[in-house]
Amino acid sequence: MFFLYNYIELYIISKFLTELKTQLLASCYYINLSALYYNEVIVLPINKIMNSMVSQVKVEEFHGKKVVTKRYDSATSVKWYFITNAFRAYPFVAEGKERMKREMDFLTSRLSIAKPVVYDFDMKNLVLYREYIYGGQIENFYKLGKTLSKVHNDGYVLGDTKISNFLESKGEVYIIDAEQAIRNENEGFFAWDLLIAILFISYRNFSNLRAFRLELREFLEGYEPSPKVLPLIFSVKNLNVLSLFPVFHLLELRRFIQTFQ
Repeated sequence: MFFLYNYIELYIISKFLTELKTQLLASCYYINLSALYYNEVIVLPINKIMNSMVSQVKVEEFHGKKVVTKRYDSATSVKWYFITNAFRAYPFVAEGKERMKREMDFLTSRLSIAKPVVYDFDMKNLVLYREYIYGGQIENFYKLGKTLSKVHNDGYVLGDTKISNFLESKGEVYIIDAEQAIRNENEGFFAWDLLIAILFISYRNFSNLRAFRLELREFLEGYEPSPKVLPLIFSVKNLNVLSLFPVFHLLELRRFIQTFQ
C-alpha cells in the first residue's frame, strides 16, 4: 500500500510538472489558430488571462483610493499543495494561514527595499488589505537583481520569484507578492530564488536567445552573486525546476555561469 501511494503521488507530480511547463509557455505566448488558416501567426500575450484564472488578489476602491485585497483561503491553496510536493528544494507552505503570516512578516519588516504598505488584515477570514502600487512590468533586470540581492543581504528569501511578483514604479523595483518569504540565509535558497527568476526570464525570451542572454547578464550583474551561490543553481535538488527550462536557454545558462564566475 505504501508503494502504491508513492507511485500515485509521483504520477500526480509528474502530470503537474508537465502542465506547469505548458502553462509557462502559454503565459508567454498565445497563437491565434484562426490566423494560421491565413498562413500568419499572431502572437498575443495572455499573462493577464492566466493571472485572472488563478488570482487571489482583487483591486478595490475605498474613499477614492485603490486598495489591494488578498485572500489566502482554501481555494487559493490548491496550487501550493502541488508546488509544495513537486518542488521540495524550498520550504513552501500550502496552508493559507501560514502563507498570510509569511507575507505579513515580510511586508511589515524594516527591509531596505520597496514594498506595499499593509493597511489592515483579518486573520479569521484570511484577508490582507495593502497599498496599490502604480507601476509597470519589469524591464530593468539590473535593478531586479539589485533588489533580490538586498532581500538576501537582509536575511530573507522569497521562494516565489516569478517576474510578475515585482513591479517597476518611480524608478524602484517593488516586491508585491511575498507569501512564501521566510527569514533564512541558506545559500541554497539564495540559488533557488535566482533560479526561479531566471526560469521566468527564459520564457519571457522563449524565442529570442540573444535577449535572454542580455537580460540574464543584467540580472546577475545587478545581483552580484558570490562564487558559492552560482554553482548551487545546478544542484541535484533543483532538477525539477531545471527540467522546465527550454533546452537552449538551459545550455546558455550553464555556459554563462561558468564564464561569469
